[in-house]
Amino acid sequence: MLWAAPALALLCAGVVVVAGCGQIQARPAPSATALPRGISATLLPATPAQTAKQVRLWVHNNTSDDLVVNKVRLTDPRFLGYGRPAQYGSVTIPAGQEGELTVTLPPVACTDAATPSPAAVAEQPDPTASPSPTATPTTPAPDTTLVVGFTVGAATGTTSERVSDPDDVIEAYVAAQCR
Repeated sequence: MLWAAPALALLCAGVVVVAGCGQIQARPAPSATALPRGISATLLPATPAQTAKQVRLWVHNNTSDDLVVNKVRLTDPRFLGYGRPAQYGSVTIPAGQEGELTVTLPPVACTDAATPSPAAVAEQPDPTASPSPTATPTTPAPDTTLVVGFTVGAATGTTSERVSDPDDVIEAYVAAQCR
């Protein structure tokens, strides 16, 4: 029984080590629920190299910290689902710079009797040829909202904010889908 005391001590030490290693670290709670001042986003039409179901999300990071975009969802009451980034993973936009994310748009819920024709779904025209700095919406658009998961400096969070669409990119997309 001389061996029992050291074996018991070793067993207890092993349990303490395993218990300490087995603890799951909780994820930190978000520290921000709005994009920090100096960060904004604007929708722009797709380039000729992109599909008609894509838009560009131009993000301005006018802060002194790098912006890490972890999640992007573009929502609109006319969408069947939500727009998602065309690429996976996080995107870092350095402090004081701008960056572009490509977002693939979902199908549209057409409100009149017409539904998207197979030709319109398969081959849609580019919403507009190029961004126009002077374009203004002709009719009030529904809330197109951008949900962003982000980290900037010590702030981490998720926010949902209306996105700027000066060229009516979403309106043109919906019109093309529902002809």
